[in-house]
Amino acid sequence: MSIFDIPEYEGDDTGTTVIIPYIDEEYLLKHNINLNDDSDDQQSPQKQTSAPNWYNFLDEYLRISVQRWYYSRLNNKDYESRGKYLKVSINNEEIDYQGMIPVFKVMQALYNRAAFQGQLPQGYTDYLSNLTPSVAPITVNKVLVNTTTGYVSFIKVDRSLLKMCQPDNYYDPYLYFGVKPSSDVDNDPVLAFCRMPGMTVSYVTKTGNDGEWLNNVPSTTQDEFILAQYVLESGNMLRAGMSLEEYIRQSEMADHTSWRDHAANGTYPTIITRIKRNTALALANAYTKKIIDPERPQDDLGLSGRLGDLLLPPQGFGNKPTVRSRPKTGGGGNEKKTKDMTYTFYPAKTEYGDDTIVLYYSITTTNKKSSITLDLNVSSESGDISSEQWEESMGLVMPFEIVQAEISIESIDDVKNLHNYIVYLNNSIEDNLLNSYLDSKEKSTTSTLLIINFNELHKYKINLKIKLYLYYREQQPSIIIK
Repeated sequence: MSIFDIPEYEGDDTGTTVIIPYIDEEYLLKHNINLNDDSDDQQSPQKQTSAPNWYNFLDEYLRISVQRWYYSRLNNKDYESRGKYLKVSINNEEIDYQGMIPVFKVMQALYNRAAFQGQLPQGYTDYLSNLTPSVAPITVNKVLVNTTTGYVSFIKVDRSLLKMCQPDNYYDPYLYFGVKPSSDVDNDPVLAFCRMPGMTVSYVTKTGNDGEWLNNVPSTTQDEFILAQYVLESGNMLRAGMSLEEYIRQSEMADHTSWRDHAANGTYPTIITRIKRNTALALANAYTKKIIDPERPQDDLGLSGRLGDLLLPPQGFGNKPTVRSRPKTGGGGNEKKTKDMTYTFYPAKTEYGDDTIVLYYSITTTNKKSSITLDLNVSSESGDISSEQWEESMGLVMPFEIVQAEISIESIDDVKNLHNYIVYLNNSIEDNLLNSYLDSKEKSTTSTLLIINFNELHKYKINLKIKLYLYYREQQPSIIIK
């Protein structure tokens, strides 16, 4: 390093020095410019946008690149809980915090909130201190020791916060992130994701190659941008016997720009598919416009007229003459029977909130069973529509989802056995009697399944209190027992 007159690292200092001594800078910059693509579409956003100044000077390009990929660690002393933070100089000129591009300050603030799981240290301040970004855990059931895979932090910001207005005139986030917007009419949401050691793996839009991260997340007007950051909980462990960090690291392509599911010690856990799906769900639910009318009476949500049909029979119910159905006179419930179970729905107990509905019912099995699944669907005149059909075929966000279930066990094998459980959207329960969790179908992003698995075969009577969150009021829910 002495021949370049660059001092060596001393003591406990560590770092990386990039030396580019002999290159054709003009050729390198010209052929690295993703805006000057070779497509024939002269109307594309890429063709209509002038090249930013950093495509003309190598030192400026490096200055943007360092921020683009390492904003999580750059001048971020709060990163030290996860490792060493970075100080970077280019041609002996340091990139200090004040000199960072505003959108990368936003992304660093989102990163810290996700890394701290929404619990910021006392006295913490950053570029978003006067705002309230959202933070949500992203969970995957059954394959991890801890169901939480990581956290996503997100916010909707305007042009003024990003200093895109005069006199600052910073570029839009897409240019700084190096991604292509799909439209010049509205703005696509953008999400960045990373693992240890904090380098951003990629930026994605819902129309890009990795768009599953942002399925059904709405675009915004030209004056606003939805920005999101997913941070992996690298220390979590797979039940298959490897760390989540190792599983993700093995999944990355050779260029380290994407994550793909793979086998893990003889299992195929589909963790990444579900991380993307559940991240998209968290963002879509946060930014999908709710159209519930607050002036409409609470006891008339467009649902009460068919509450008796909310709890539909198990699959096959009504196809055989041996199946019986009769109203239950006591307690105001509607009782239905099959050869395996009796269940009762209690419409009189139904509770309405501003954007929620709570349903009550009981299930009594006549034969020993080890599991039961409640499947939330959209009711229509032509039949029930599953969450997969609604989201994949119709391209819509489910109008409601299960967010909480209270399970009260009255008896096991005809013996009184009181147990009470509460299952939340992002937390499963498990003990020596059963495990239960809320889940989504393979091709859905919405929590529409309540699954109760007993550790052994039992006859049982259980009471259920199911809470649905409503995003739209025009559609009606139905629950199928399997």
